[in-house]
Amino acid sequence: MTLAKKLSDERTLKFTEQYNLHYPLVFASIYSKIGNHHEAEDICQEVFLRLYKKFDEVENPRKWLFGTLRIVVLDYYKEQTKPNVNTETLFEDASISFVNGFKDTRLIIKEALNSIEEKEGGKDKIVFDLVAVHNFTLVQVCKQLNMTYKQVRYSFDKIVRQLTSYLNDKGIKTLEDLL
Repeated sequence: MTLAKKLSDERTLKFTEQYNLHYPLVFASIYSKIGNHHEAEDICQEVFLRLYKKFDEVENPRKWLFGTLRIVVLDYYKEQTKPNVNTETLFEDASISFVNGFKDTRLIIKEALNSIEEKEGGKDKIVFDLVAVHNFTLVQVCKQLNMTYKQVRYSFDKIVRQLTSYLNDKGIKTLEDLL
């Protein structure tokens, strides 16, 4: 086997790993913006073709994919000249919020917690906020809110399950997806 062939095989293998890792989230993000399965597949293919062409130059494939995704989706809307589509706000939702190419995780978590609070009311969110944001222990929360340990644990676990479910619905399956 020649060196060129070996390098080509390694490159293809690395690209395939990135494709398998990121395809579901990239496709879901595109589909949420386009609303048409076939067109979303075509756009996703275009994003990954561009990655393949520049793969050796890309340091962070995930960051690069989402930056390119934005460009390709915006180009799609320019070509379609669809009325009633505000391309300025197209990428403002939390499922695909970016600052300098990175998802702004604070916006995502804030939107998730607000959604949960609207459904459930405030006590579970207060428990979560004290533990996750302000570093209270569950015992400290019990004392602060005059609740039993079992009630605090239940409230915290409940909000974590709801938060996880909300993030899963947005295509965020792992902590790595959120970062």
